[in-house]
Amino acid sequence: MIGEKTKEFEKSIRIEPLFDRSKELGTVEIDLVHHSGVRGEGEFIYTLTATEIVTGWTELRALKNKAMVWTRQALKEFIRVIPVSVKKIHSDNVTECINAHANCLI
Repeated sequence: MIGEKTKEFEKSIRIEPLFDRSKELGTVEIDLVHHSGVRGEGEFIYTLTATEIVTGWTELRALKNKAMVWTRQALKEFIRVIPVSVKKIHSDNVTECINAHANCLI
């Protein structure tokens, strides 16, 4: 069950259609992809992709699962190594990143 704090946070997220998104330096798009083949059972690796849309700077991080601890660690690493200041993160409904833990990173 989703906690009240998480529900309120999700409601506060402004929806930005693709063509209305800002193109300012520091705008980052992220996506989490699982590599399980045709079946989502068992253990398999995930890849978190983060791309700064103005420069095209892209970082990939392998995650052992989609637990928030690994997702947050990968996002913190991305923010540390990217050569610009991150201002916005668009997660494209990556639920592991739509929470207060990820929001406090920027």
